[in-house]
Amino acid sequence: MKLAQVDVATAFNPLDVDFVQNPGPLFAYARREEPVFFSPAVNAWVVTRFEDVEAVLRDPRRFTSKDVLSITDLLSPEVRELVGDKIPMEGTLTGLDGEIHTRLRRVLNHAFTTKRIAELEVDVTELADGLLTNFRRRGSADLVSELCYLLPLWTITRLIGIPDAEMPMCRQGVEDWADLTLAYILGADLEHQLTLARRIIGLHDRIEELFDERRRAPRNDLLSEIVAREKSENLTAHEMLSLVPGLFLAGHETIAQSLAMGLYHLLTDRRRWWALVDNPDSVEDVVEEILRLDGPVFGMWRNVTEDCTIAGVAIPSGSRLYVSYWSGNLDSSRYESPEQIDVEQASRLHLAFGRGIHYCIGAPLARMELRVALTMLVREFPDLRLADGFVPTYRPHFFLRGVDSLEVDSITVFAI
Repeated sequence: MKLAQVDVATAFNPLDVDFVQNPGPLFAYARREEPVFFSPAVNAWVVTRFEDVEAVLRDPRRFTSKDVLSITDLLSPEVRELVGDKIPMEGTLTGLDGEIHTRLRRVLNHAFTTKRIAELEVDVTELADGLLTNFRRRGSADLVSELCYLLPLWTITRLIGIPDAEMPMCRQGVEDWADLTLAYILGADLEHQLTLARRIIGLHDRIEELFDERRRAPRNDLLSEIVAREKSENLTAHEMLSLVPGLFLAGHETIAQSLAMGLYHLLTDRRRWWALVDNPDSVEDVVEEILRLDGPVFGMWRNVTEDCTIAGVAIPSGSRLYVSYWSGNLDSSRYESPEQIDVEQASRLHLAFGRGIHYCIGAPLARMELRVALTMLVREFPDLRLADGFVPTYRPHFFLRGVDSLEVDSITVFAI
């Protein structure tokens, strides 16, 4: 079937295994012929062009984030009963607008200052160095499991103030949240859903204990920052609790996948990898292009508060939008070489971190981690390449894009 004959509304489905392996052609067609279309798969109007995505993200009055990530609708009745009020169900900052969003974001701003990111860079460099130890000895690795996943996880847990020994629990919690939001929809076994929910409840119980510890003995971490502003910002227990899992997801999974997919594209187009090897000072531009080309946020919902028109399509109040950051970043009307890493077009004005009031608060942290990891790999493994026969497998998900593995090898083997 020719692409021009495809019904984009039917073909678009971020939970379809085949679609997520190569969504580019369909999005390119949609941007050209049907830039806004209704998708039953996400029960929303899909917005695909850069300028339209940007306009929606900059207008929270007409296109609100309120209630777009309410977890309750994604859970089975049995899981909802088990969870009760034990964990916040309103979603993270991404699903809030107005005064509550401003207030909670203000609490987190103190954790992502230039000074704090600079302090963390020392730890991140040491962590990356340690995580590459086995790769140096073997000359082969799955960089997703051995570097891309662990580096941001260690970093965000230390920033938050989770003890190193409890990092595996946090890792499990992040995976459980991602799995639970799809388990009911995909018809997973009920006992599996309940097991996921029990572990998530356990993680939240532990976070509450850590808040109590910080009330007694503050430290230089985010948990202490939140506790310090508990009274001045009138934070409820649920509000405090909701901030931490959101940071696990935003400060871990998205950075992990940005690094993994960026490395995949660099190693697929060897010219780009060698260009970085020859000119490591271009790493910051490469980071921006990595984020743009195959960013980790596939799309995000917005609720429409009044009748509007987008790209000539009338959309009534009460509708839902699914704004595709990923598609907007590949818009040929915005970029001369949208489907390749091109440092000549590098800019921080891509959509990977969003726009407006929901611009990613952890963007400086993400950029720093990507820069540190790429710089180290280029310096130590200039001959890095994809393992023979490796083909990435992208994971279906409503709003996140990522790969399961990244098999690489190198003839540079160190005597350790």
